[in-house]
Amino acid sequence: MRSLTTIALALAACTACSGVNGNGRVAATVLHQSAFCGREDPRPALTLVSEQAAFATVWRRAQAAALPRPTPPLLDFDRQLVAMVELGSRRHGGSSLAVTAGDAVVRDGAAALPVAAREPAGGTVQTSVMSAPCVIFALDRKGIDTVSALGIPAAVPAPRSP
Repeated sequence: MRSLTTIALALAACTACSGVNGNGRVAATVLHQSAFCGREDPRPALTLVSEQAAFATVWRRAQAAALPRPTPPLLDFDRQLVAMVELGSRRHGGSSLAVTAGDAVVRDGAAALPVAAREPAGGTVQTSVMSAPCVIFALDRKGIDTVSALGIPAAVPAPRSP
């Protein structure tokens, strides 16, 4: 009886893994979150990165206001993927991106990142400040074909060899 319970628990845990059948959850590790990441375009954007050199470029832009600038973490791009979610430039305070969970939900190979846009309520007093919120996530790419955030879908690029 005990072995049947162990097998049932193992199977239940396996079905929650993304990559097994393209469904479940995958950890969405926040690498960086900021109120200003340098985006000048007011439209939201989702950028997927599958190599260290491109990640270094995205990281530098996201860290432009930080002194000293931290170096980008080294990632295994054969196994991992980086997603940068940007709200776009804002000319007022109060806009942000909120991480809503620690995992991305994966359905049929499509991962939905756990991020939501927050904007100040209309008619409220707002500060006059430039902002360009962003969140950079790292996630396991196994079983993921597309990623979406803020209603923006993007195809996962193939990893590039060094």
